[in-house]
Amino acid sequence: MKIIRIANGNIPKYIIELADKDPEITGYVHPEKDIFRYPIKDGEKVVGFFSPRKEDKEWRVGAIFVLPEYRGKGLSSKALKEFFYGDNLPAYAHVGIDNFGSQKAFERAGFFPEDSVRIDEDGWENKKWNKT
Repeated sequence: MKIIRIANGNIPKYIIELADKDPEITGYVHPEKDIFRYPIKDGEKVVGFFSPRKEDKEWRVGAIFVLPEYRGKGLSSKALKEFFYGDNLPAYAHVGIDNFGSQKAFERAGFFPEDSVRIDEDGWENKKWNKT
């Protein structure tokens, strides 16, 4: 099955701006760049996004954001499953060790964490989550 990806223009600008101010992902959103962002929806309403990008022979999931009033409803894991449905390439994401909401979303979407914790150049402790 071929995956149909939705155009970047479907994410309201105010959501991207709010995401850029979120302390969990500030600096990773890049609102000034025209990068691909996949919408996270509640019904037909766009309530967030994540930023996947293809790197060589795998996908990397970058920033992921859901408006606070829509968190905890399983919408991000649903969007991750939709995006990767039928795609046989591996995927990964780096998730903060104290970001339990994102950990749950990735787990529900079929990702699993590596055992080791890494610390990036900003001192952010995270684990790599993989989908095979």
